[in-house]
Amino acid sequence: MVSSTGQCNTAHSLCEVLVVANDSTDGSAEAIAEKFPHYPLFAQSDNLGFAAANNLAAKSARGEYILMLNPDTVVLDGAIDKLVAFERRRPASGADEHSSPMGG
Repeated sequence: MVSSTGQCNTAHSLCEVLVVANDSTDGSAEAIAEKFPHYPLFAQSDNLGFAAANNLAAKSARGEYILMLNPDTVVLDGAIDKLVAFERRRPASGADEHSSPMGG
């Protein structure tokens, strides 16, 4: 999804990347900060868990849609554009503040 230059591999969709490092002791948080200094990095001293880390990043997200990925996810070329196009064609397919069981 993100190239070595820090650009998202999408043809038609803008994207914002937020990174949460949960209790990273292997130097990965520092490596991300060095390689992608323009991406917000939430380096946590404790492992919040996947859901809490996503919630932390989601609070800062500014986009129309949020896609949360595990660190080992491989995003195929065009996949993000296809997801966005599908949601735009069928807005009821995703959750929003009115349809989410958690109230948004």
